[in-house]
Amino acid sequence: MAFTFTADSMLASRAGRQVGVAGEALTAGLFVYQNGDGLLFRASSAAAPSAAVRGITLSAAAIGQPVVYSTGGPIQVQDDAFDGEGELLVLSTAGKCQTHADIDAEVLTIIGWTLGTDSFELSIGATGLTAPALPEEV
Repeated sequence: MAFTFTADSMLASRAGRQVGVAGEALTAGLFVYQNGDGLLFRASSAAAPSAAVRGITLSAAAIGQPVVYSTGGPIQVQDDAFDGEGELLVLSTAGKCQTHADIDAEVLTIIGWTLGTDSFELSIGATGLTAPALPEEV
């Protein structure tokens, strides 16, 4: 199950903050990567370049506008967003994350782990490892 975070669901962050420039329209709660021109785009586990997560957006921005994002630390979200403590979170698609139990990533990027039902520790680990191809069914 992919988690969708929004400006309303992102309650607080004591995490490290950075400011970047949006390369596409972004909303709060999206995991982003930085391209070769230094612009931020929605991260995706579909390919290595876009799986190199920089952080999670804390504000919205139009193309070419400044966007605030967090690079690590605790993030508080709406109550009961997660099942409990200690679940590993990995990058999914379109700037979202999911639990490791639901992994379907081409490129593995660890986002962090849950601290309880309403918070997670943002601790990005862009492994660059690709999932092995599964044999076709016979």
